[in-house]
Amino acid sequence: MKYILSILSTLLCLVFICSCATIFNSKYTTVNIHSNIPCKVIIKEDTSKISDTCHVNLVNRDSKPLKITLFNDSVSKTILVDSKLSFLFYFDLINPCYIVAVPTDLITKRCFFYPEYIDLDLTNNDSSCLFKAYTDKKTWVNSKLPLQMPANTIDSSFISKRHILKFTALKTISIYNTGLELCYEKRINKRFGAQLMAGYLFHRAIWNIDSPRNDAKGFRVALEGKYYIKKTTPAGKYYGIELNYLNTAYTDVLRFSSSRSAHYNTYSDTVHLKKQTLSLNFKKGNQYMRKNFVADYYLGLGIRCKNTIHENRFHPKDVLYYYDTFNYTAEHAHAEGKYLTLSASLNIRVGWCF
Repeated sequence: MKYILSILSTLLCLVFICSCATIFNSKYTTVNIHSNIPCKVIIKEDTSKISDTCHVNLVNRDSKPLKITLFNDSVSKTILVDSKLSFLFYFDLINPCYIVAVPTDLITKRCFFYPEYIDLDLTNNDSSCLFKAYTDKKTWVNSKLPLQMPANTIDSSFISKRHILKFTALKTISIYNTGLELCYEKRINKRFGAQLMAGYLFHRAIWNIDSPRNDAKGFRVALEGKYYIKKTTPAGKYYGIELNYLNTAYTDVLRFSSSRSAHYNTYSDTVHLKKQTLSLNFKKGNQYMRKNFVADYYLGLGIRCKNTIHENRFHPKDVLYYYDTFNYTAEHAHAEGKYLTLSASLNIRVGWCF
């Protein structure tokens, strides 16, 4: 059984390591269709709802030609746009494992793409001059007779960006739970996106060099669903709901007393703390994109369930001592037991989309 699992895992690694187009290309490709007169578009039996000179469509990658029909009350034209091979597919040919990589990319069809910009002249009866196709925006803009894009058309260059890698910039210099957090966000559709976050906690904060909390260790994972208000996933304003889990352990010096009223009979004790925290946060944010650069800033509020355990204490039955309101707020974070608290978040993440 172990031998079979070893073979299967090896084959799986070969598939994901070698099939470049399958890994880096999304399932869909963006096609911008521009016509010289307003019309509706039919692509794969899907008809646009409005008549316009510009239509932005997400279509499945395929080896077959893409059939596009444009029509209005006076004219109807149908064209076939050939697919092309992605440049990532050619990396498979020079890979030692090309026997696995090439068939995988062909089966998933992610090695194919359609021209991103298509210009159509519906008033020209010459079929050879009916449309022009361009693989990138720069070539389309620099063409001799580009059709003008309407002013109210949303720039769709980011729609084809379905994957984002980010890290939480301020988390590396924060005072509490300092660490490195990496996020992966995937575009699901126009409205929704999903994000997975994983973090590793540093042994101590940068600012607290002399703190007794120099042996901290732990991790954080979170899963978040995003709802983009203006159907512009993965850019623009959004609402999110996040489930966050934190597991950490560290040593700290705390003050204890025999009872809450024993103000004078207090003492300090070095305690090893273990914490498990589960938070449900509701967030509002804005994800800014400039070409491939991404900046995601957000704020959130939610509820947190904590489970804290104290170890290596002199007197386990004694209670934490709070000598003022501020100290109560700070020390309450170390209180032993299970309890609910509020959670708040305000941060910024930066990254790269592809």
